[in-house]
Amino acid sequence: MKQVLSIQSLVASGRVGNRAATLVLEHFGLEPVIVPTLFFVHHPGHGKTAALPIDAAAVAALLAGLDAAARLERLAAVLTGHLASPDVGEAVIQFLDGLRQRNRLPFWLCDPVMGEEGRGFYVPSGLPELLRERALPHAAVVTPNRFELAWLAGRPVDNPQDALAAARALHARGPRLVVATGLPTRAPDRLGVLWSAPEAAFWVETPRLRCPTSGAGDVFAARLLVELLAATPPALALARTVSATFAVLEETARLGTDELALVAAAEKLAGSPPRFWPERIG
Repeated sequence: MKQVLSIQSLVASGRVGNRAATLVLEHFGLEPVIVPTLFFVHHPGHGKTAALPIDAAAVAALLAGLDAAARLERLAAVLTGHLASPDVGEAVIQFLDGLRQRNRLPFWLCDPVMGEEGRGFYVPSGLPELLRERALPHAAVVTPNRFELAWLAGRPVDNPQDALAAARALHARGPRLVVATGLPTRAPDRLGVLWSAPEAAFWVETPRLRCPTSGAGDVFAARLLVELLAATPPALALARTVSATFAVLEETARLGTDELALVAAAEKLAGSPPRFWPERIG
């Protein structure tokens, strides 16, 4: 069974961070190896929450322990999300640098969690810069939302053409594949997703749903990783990932829950046959 090292936040209750990613990865027969960067009672979107900080030394010790105990012998990919602080982020990147130097870093998908449209940054200062300067040059794939894409590229993202130009700016920093979510379209009731790689770019749109979306990016990144590890052709990989994530959000809206209805929508995670198909652009 292939292993995925998932390094991101953990909650006692809810479906964000590692709680979301683990369910998706296990659903498709992958073995998550999880390292928490921060432990919340629930995600902060619900209001004030108790949190157990995990310092950089603890994260480094967990990662080194897994490596020393040969618990990463079947490692197929690394998935990073909310890294909590610059110190924790640096500890993670140093560990991944060590794997890369030993030719043991097979594939890194970096979800550059740092902020969102209308809210701005919600991570400590210094972490966005660390992601831009230290993570982007070595990550194979990045999955920013609109806010994160615009900040990382240093340019506005107001339409599909802007998004493609911003993604190409990120390619120049290192990532071969940029898959950006929550992008503006010509219709206010729709959202776009961009797949940008040197050989091709694709664009797909979905209706905008009114429901809690915390954790949707975590589901999207994990679901995309499933397709990338299966070497699914780009258009189909994007169609399945978008369709599956939308199905989870749609079920959440239908049930009226305040957390992603990920368990209730588990049978829809395959996203096949896809409901939304991309078109080639650029």
